[in-house]
Amino acid sequence: MQNIERIEKSIARNEHETVIVFDTNGNELFRASQGRGDEVTLTPEQWSRAKGNIVTHNHPFDPAMERTGFENTSAFSFRDIMRSIQYQPAEIRMVVGNEAHSFRWVDPKHDEIMRFLENLREIEITADSNMQITKNDIDEAVEKFTHNQTLENRNIAQNAIIEHYQTVISETDKVNRFIENSQNAGYVFTKGTKGVLENE
Repeated sequence: MQNIERIEKSIARNEHETVIVFDTNGNELFRASQGRGDEVTLTPEQWSRAKGNIVTHNHPFDPAMERTGFENTSAFSFRDIMRSIQYQPAEIRMVVGNEAHSFRWVDPKHDEIMRFLENLREIEITADSNMQITKNDIDEAVEKFTHNQTLENRNIAQNAIIEHYQTVISETDKVNRFIENSQNAGYVFTKGTKGVLENE
């Protein structure tokens, strides 16, 4: 795990997504970062090599969030969980900022998995929608400030940015709490903060 955590630390603050596959001894097999900045596309051959191995990836880091005084946070996405079912890695991991999450199936229960996936998808859709609303508020406030640069409009824009990041943290926390509390579907989920990726 030391090698995996060392490499995770090196990608945790990247602003683009990178996927790295290790064998169960912690040896890197390959990595990929092609695709969109927030999504990596692996070939079928690459995914076949992930089976039984350890897959880690970062969720893109937002420097603006840090500059505003918030810690970057994230959660496993519905897509991440579906990949863990479809391609059967021994473990799937995710890092962002000072967070490291781990997800692995140990005793999967079909009916519980189906309920888990349905509920996770609903929570994620709601979370994405709420975050998009506050992101739109930022865009409107900044546009207003750009065309009328008063102190009042500047404060409106700053407050919109703060509200958005508060919403990001709140909605992400809802997803993480759901995953943490639904392990009767037959998986083990752990979330480590601070010490896992803290700089020496």
